[in-house]
Amino acid sequence: DDSSQRPSQQEEAQSKKHIQNSTNRTHKIVPMSTPATEAYVNSYVQNELSTVNEAVDASWTLLCGILVFVMQLGFGLVEAGSIKSINTQTILLKNLLDVSIVTIGWWAIGYSLSSEGGNSFAGGSARSFFSLANSDWVGLYFNWAFSAAAATIVSGAVAGRIRFAPYIVTSATIGTIIFPIVSHWAWATNGWLYDLGFIDFAGGAVIHITG
Repeated sequence: DDSSQRPSQQEEAQSKKHIQNSTNRTHKIVPMSTPATEAYVNSYVQNELSTVNEAVDASWTLLCGILVFVMQLGFGLVEAGSIKSINTQTILLKNLLDVSIVTIGWWAIGYSLSSEGGNSFAGGSARSFFSLANSDWVGLYFNWAFSAAAATIVSGAVAGRIRFAPYIVTSATIGTIIFPIVSHWAWATNGWLYDLGFIDFAGGAVIHITG
């Protein structure tokens, strides 16, 4: 007997009422937008676009920093191929320590010396040592990659002709003090080279001439 499986009249009435309510909500007339509503929508869209732009800019900057950092591998290979095989391990270790030492020095004082603020010779007032806002970490990473590259250029010039300890001191000085100050001259808006109209192309002057 299929009568036991059929819905009761009360269930059918509730089902029809539910369908009618859904239809009414679907065909509900939306009032015309007001100037206040349009302003809110425009503000919301602009904020969302700004967020997307910041994310794209950060992603692109990080990618470029990775490409610059990969040059460390190239430096290590070309230097290892230009010296006696007995010195290969030493030169590769020097390249590794370049990155390690410069990372600490750049985070501690290097980025502050290269930043905006300060005077025409060196930065420092815009960012506190050892302390950065969240928005500064991308810039710190990107410029750190260049600082490490500048220090590593020297390792190729003195490959096989310098003792280990003096080289570590030299690398730390270049990556922590010398390069940050030179980059401030050229890249900071209040640097004296920047004021003279100096134009650097892809770090070719600041990094390679410093090295």
